[in-house]
Amino acid sequence: MRIVLIGYGKMGHVIEQLALAAGDSIVARIDKDCPITHAQQELEQADVAIEFTAPTEAVANIKACIALQLPVVCGTTGWYAALPELEALIQKSPKAALFYAPNFSIGVNILMRATELLASYRARFPQYAVSIEETHHTAKLDAPSGTAIALAQHFLQGENAYAEWALTPTDNVAALPITAYRRDNVSGIHTLSLDSAHDTIILQHSAKNREGFAAGALAAARFLIGKKGIYSMKDLL
Repeated sequence: MRIVLIGYGKMGHVIEQLALAAGDSIVARIDKDCPITHAQQELEQADVAIEFTAPTEAVANIKACIALQLPVVCGTTGWYAALPELEALIQKSPKAALFYAPNFSIGVNILMRATELLASYRARFPQYAVSIEETHHTAKLDAPSGTAIALAQHFLQGENAYAEWALTPTDNVAALPITAYRRDNVSGIHTLSLDSAHDTIILQHSAKNREGFAAGALAAARFLIGKKGIYSMKDLL
């Protein structure tokens, strides 16, 4: 693959390392020193873009890729309110493609499937109070994480569902509480708890490093080339 890295922070460096080891090439590295508007020629030569930046930058970066009909894999979270707008742009473009996910770790996506099962049981046994905790590195700007929100969504549907999720501290007793921590040198920890008067069920995923996320992003990039439309980790799995 000929890859454009949009965002050349810690994740960008890990993706680059794994990509080069696999025989792929990096045709451009987009960051504050080389903005996307200055890399038109490199973007046109690429097979796919991989975007890990910030919520305030992601939408503009995705739009730039759509305009060039360059498939883009986006690992940034916190921008999903703009998804309908991007869907409309992609529908109008003959070759544009977007792959987005709150988390590219295969293990996290297995966690999502397990959470879906737990949510189906909790709908029948609402005596279990649900809560979520997430811990990430201090450079992560959005809180709660997109993964924590995705976990919560399973409990906002169907019978005995929560009305919404809320970041703690909160006075909203109808909301599923999510607690977010930011600490140095943490790749990502997500803990889902179902607590009753008689017992507690805990499901946790703890990332050991960034390589799991990078490998998932590269797998998504290979999957996306040659496709049109919007895809997620469910499609890849």
